[in-house]
Amino acid sequence: MVHRFWNFLLRDIYLKILALAIAILIYINAVLERTHSMSLKIPITFTNLAEGQVISEKSVDKAILLIEGKGKDFIGLYPKRLAFKINLEKTKLGNQKIKLFPEELGLPSTVSLKTIDPEYVELTIDRLSKKSVEVSIPLKGKLEKGYTLVNIVPKTNVYLTGPRSDLNFISVVNTESLDIEEIMESKDIKLKVILPEGDNFSLESDSIEVSIRVEKESARIFLAVPLQIVGIKSRTVTVEPREAQIAVAGAESKLETMKPESIIARINITDLLAGTHQVRAEITLPPGISLVKCEPAFFRVKIQ
Repeated sequence: MVHRFWNFLLRDIYLKILALAIAILIYINAVLERTHSMSLKIPITFTNLAEGQVISEKSVDKAILLIEGKGKDFIGLYPKRLAFKINLEKTKLGNQKIKLFPEELGLPSTVSLKTIDPEYVELTIDRLSKKSVEVSIPLKGKLEKGYTLVNIVPKTNVYLTGPRSDLNFISVVNTESLDIEEIMESKDIKLKVILPEGDNFSLESDSIEVSIRVEKESARIFLAVPLQIVGIKSRTVTVEPREAQIAVAGAESKLETMKPESIIARINITDLLAGTHQVRAEITLPPGISLVKCEPAFFRVKIQ
């Protein structure tokens, strides 16, 4: 059975190959003569923009063309080599609406254009400007117990370049996150600066050096901190005791120069009715200083 199959297959093999080749050529010819439609995404590029100007907004960066022609008409057509090139040499500042001309693409004359979307591209051209911006440094992790972060200070200014109208709304840029978990001493470190969203911004340098100041944590107790009474509203109020003992923690250098008057201790009775109450004090401390304990924890407040 197998022997008969191979005899049949190999009999007149050259004639069979010739017949197959002719069939393929007929199919290819039919495809080349048949009318086809093709959708092309054509990039839109801009040239000769005046020095000191920038495109701050554009409606699209590609146009979709639907073309039609015979298969043979598409031979030699390389879509990746096609692009709309818009000359901005004589374009003024502000909003612009520019028509796209498909004939400038150099498509074969035998190919017909059915649709182009969009027919126009809308631009906003602005002046290029530069300004100094503040730097925000996101932190992750925690310092080892017994250490405190005094401050993080950028050692240089950051200058952002971009469209003037956009720069008016930007005052701060972020850096990459700084992991402080393993920092146990003061040091300088470089961080990458993150550009604002958009393609029109640039920096003089993509990184910035910051100075990190770390100190051992210490504690200090402030005696006889006077209480402030909030929300009296013409009522007779007595508070016992009238002073608090407050323990705080922070960097040694900050605690050494910290003064008692920088601590604000308040008893807020705004929502309290007449009678006797046990109230916690609200403690406000300078930045970088944390509350350890307030004695007493509750104050006796009598309202008449």
